[in-house]
Amino acid sequence: MAESLGRVRSCSECRIQKLKCDAREDFMRPCTRCRKKNLVCELSRGVKRSQRKTKAELARENASLHERLQDSQFPAGREIRTTTLSPQNPKTAPPVSHSQFVPRIRHDGQASDITSHAGNDSARSIDLQGVPTGTNGFQVTPTALQIDHIGGRKIKDCFALFVSFPSASLGHCLTQVRFFAHYEGFIPGLFDPNMLPERYYELSPFLFWCIVATGARRYADDPTLFQRIVSQVLKIALETLFSFSNPFPKIQAVLLLCLWPIPTNTLWQDSSHALAGVAMQLAVQNGLHIFGHEQDYARQNIDTANSEVSLRFRLWIYCLVVFQNTNLIGGFPCWTVSELNDIDSDPLLEHTLSPSILYRYRLHKVQTDAIQAITQSTQLLKPDCGPPLNSLVEVFDAQVRALVPDINVGIDALYQKCTRLSIKAFHFFAAPDAARSAGLVQLYALSCSMLDMLHELDVTRDLALYSTQWLHRMLVLASHSILKITRSELRSHVDLEHGERAYFKAIKFSKRRSAENNDLDSRTAIILTQLWASDSIFRKKDGTLIGDRLRLRSRLFASVIFDTFWHWRATFGEGKVNPYRADDDEVDSSVANRHPNSHWTSPSLFIAPSLQSGNSVTPSAHNTSTLQAPVLDFDAFNAFPDWEWATEVPLGDGIDFTTMSHFSDGGLA
Repeated sequence: MAESLGRVRSCSECRIQKLKCDAREDFMRPCTRCRKKNLVCELSRGVKRSQRKTKAELARENASLHERLQDSQFPAGREIRTTTLSPQNPKTAPPVSHSQFVPRIRHDGQASDITSHAGNDSARSIDLQGVPTGTNGFQVTPTALQIDHIGGRKIKDCFALFVSFPSASLGHCLTQVRFFAHYEGFIPGLFDPNMLPERYYELSPFLFWCIVATGARRYADDPTLFQRIVSQVLKIALETLFSFSNPFPKIQAVLLLCLWPIPTNTLWQDSSHALAGVAMQLAVQNGLHIFGHEQDYARQNIDTANSEVSLRFRLWIYCLVVFQNTNLIGGFPCWTVSELNDIDSDPLLEHTLSPSILYRYRLHKVQTDAIQAITQSTQLLKPDCGPPLNSLVEVFDAQVRALVPDINVGIDALYQKCTRLSIKAFHFFAAPDAARSAGLVQLYALSCSMLDMLHELDVTRDLALYSTQWLHRMLVLASHSILKITRSELRSHVDLEHGERAYFKAIKFSKRRSAENNDLDSRTAIILTQLWASDSIFRKKDGTLIGDRLRLRSRLFASVIFDTFWHWRATFGEGKVNPYRADDDEVDSSVANRHPNSHWTSPSLFIAPSLQSGNSVTPSAHNTSTLQAPVLDFDAFNAFPDWEWATEVPLGDGIDFTTMSHFSDGGLA
């Protein structure tokens, strides 16, 4: 009413802040607030409130103020650069003195209370040369991740390596284009190719740094960048996942950490399973599992015509495939969700998903159906499962073979072989009969074919550098299947030479995939080498080969992997006992370790058989008597955490793989 009478009853400062003003009581004096704040108290009709700044704008303003502070300290050493603060305020900020106030950004990207740096020498001594600078002046303070000296170019390069930016941003960098081609094949449609880094940071700093960390895995210009970033990602994850606002970027970030997890040297320290459980529950809590009823799980109105609906649908498919696969490769049961609606019959399934993801979802659906049917219809924990198990395996294997990808893409064909491998591996659980033997022979051929395809894709597309954890664990399953069948009575029914070549390809693939020295991939290469070179493993005292036996039976198809690792642990653990070895059954590992040819001499990890005294024959699967046991100096390796269980088997850090390269490379020739 005051405006209609032509009177302004509040000063401009109070109107902007929406505060009560007493200027109307005495227009000749400043209002109480302006007097206390020492502000200019004026009454004006043209005052307009500016919109609130976004997180990205606050980050840019913060970085700009820091930069100008640095320029004021060293005016001759750096050229002053103007930076647009926000669309609402196109004016550049004036130089900032030490006594001025600077906003800071917390880990979650929210602006904290403005604090003063006056008289704070530590605040003034921050090295700002490492402030990451993105496109269009986007900057992120190192305090947001507690990482110094990353550099703007490295941030942009890592982002360009992961996300498909327009060609103008990528320029002529062929490495970036190839890198995106590798990653995009695993997660098509998960990220917007036109979204710039500042938008990702505005959505979620957690997602932003996960993308940067993933892109830094193979960043050749700075080999230390990945370790510096990834060491802080889990800390941000713990602070972010338990905040219930804006859940979708958090789920996307966890998907990345499950596909390309943080390197560890032991499985029981792998955080993928815990993160997958939190993110899966977060997805259910927000109604992703009930498509078409999103409003039932939201506090605000949801526009069903919005593109967010398609994103929700696509994100749930990724949750099912990635998180359940993360459990399965660890030998854990499927994470099942009771879906009230039939997602397979939804017409949006084909309209929303790309052909590649739709195909992988259907493969995964058959895989989970097969595992549930097998676990419910048979008793896997007992050694006499009987004929129904072999029949179920063949039925579901036929269903997988019937699924043909719409587009002949190599990676989709590889996923089909891996899915078949996870189902055919259940033949190890069956009681010995003709159907089981035939199934294991087929499993052997399938494992060789899968490893051959992995090697071919690695040669043509550098797959080993960018493959997911799930693919590598399937490689371990294939190599262990070849090893167990080769060391069994079925060896006369399979192509031993082909299996040997495929096994060596698996060793080479694991070595090449290793992102850090002494991580799980590098340890896998060592373990596979030791297993193949051992003559005592899977052998009874009377010389009978029992590689096709399976005693660890509670971890689904991953039981094949962990059963083999227990044999490796008993053989090379220097006194460690295999709890799954029957009395008076297999060769005593302690006796085998005391054999003169069973002890290595330091410092070489693997000595070529041709260089060992008394050995002139190269180890081969055709003649197991030529497979010499590895010679390991366990005293030199006294800090090896095992794969899953909390027992230490000696295998030291800092192992040089070049000493064993002749073994795998020689087998590939």
